[in-house]
Amino acid sequence: MPGEVYTESAVEERPFVIGPLSPEEEEFIPEYIRKNLQRVRDEGIDGNDANIKVPGITAAIGALITEIDGYLKRCLLSGILTQRQCSDAMERIAAAGRGKGLEHEPEVVTNVYERVLNKITMEVKIALEEALVNHLEHGNKDPFKTIEGKYWVDSDGHFHSWSFDHGDGFEPAAIADPTDSDHLEIPNGRGLLLEKMFMDTVEYGSQGTSGQIGTSVHMTKLTGTLTQRMVEADEDDDPEDGEKNGFPELALDRYVRHAMHGILDDRQKNQDADAKKEAERVKNKQLREAWFGAKQKLITWLEGKWTVREHLSATVANIGKRVRRKTKDPKHGE
Repeated sequence: MPGEVYTESAVEERPFVIGPLSPEEEEFIPEYIRKNLQRVRDEGIDGNDANIKVPGITAAIGALITEIDGYLKRCLLSGILTQRQCSDAMERIAAAGRGKGLEHEPEVVTNVYERVLNKITMEVKIALEEALVNHLEHGNKDPFKTIEGKYWVDSDGHFHSWSFDHGDGFEPAAIADPTDSDHLEIPNGRGLLLEKMFMDTVEYGSQGTSGQIGTSVHMTKLTGTLTQRMVEADEDDDPEDGEKNGFPELALDRYVRHAMHGILDDRQKNQDADAKKEAERVKNKQLREAWFGAKQKLITWLEGKWTVREHLSATVANIGKRVRRKTKDPKHGE
């Protein structure tokens, strides 16, 4: 159990600070971004409407996400998520008649386990990137302000990230739903949608650690209850089953089922690729054989032509000899 690995005393909050960009680095900001920053300051427009992703800050965001990815994966590998749990999930899925065509072998279990780990951490990375970029573009609107926060895995095995900016704050309820047909062309709100899509809880606040006004974002991934928590079916979940039988299901079972489908899809792609290569090999062989046959026919034809030429040459030579002899001895041949 996660609690056997992580205790309250073992929980370690890891703080982070992104920025600020130092004044000395301003001269290295690309010209178009500097102009955009000036527009944001002068006109008060949103950072999303003018690209202000300064390379130094975006690189720092990327480095932090990579750091958190490694940390979360190590925590999961330390006992929060095990191959045995994935193996048991595969058995449950097979018992429900939903694991068609995939054998339950050790290497397959390991493959499923790695895919589940990667999918969980990928979802966290996407949500984190959206939150941090939102802090830059919509919160601070300025690379010379910091983005601060911390991340940790609690004693129950759940992942947390908490971050804040120094902006003016916002009202989440006022953000238009980007899935609404009337708002499909509006870029705002998509980041919030992805945060809620990939994390289990997302909470927005209006103050940072020092009491300043800004936006704080607390997101959790309930990695510690994957084998206990039930989830509902996605709208297009498991289309091969037709009707969504067996839902809701355990959170881990959904991850495992998606991983199993991924393995089967990859196998089919590999089979299709192998079939394509084999078809190309056969086609190339047939072309080579056809070319070889045509070449042999040409050679035979040329050889025939050469034989006729040699025969004609010999005949002409004989006639020439006879003519010369007759010229020298007119009585010859009478």
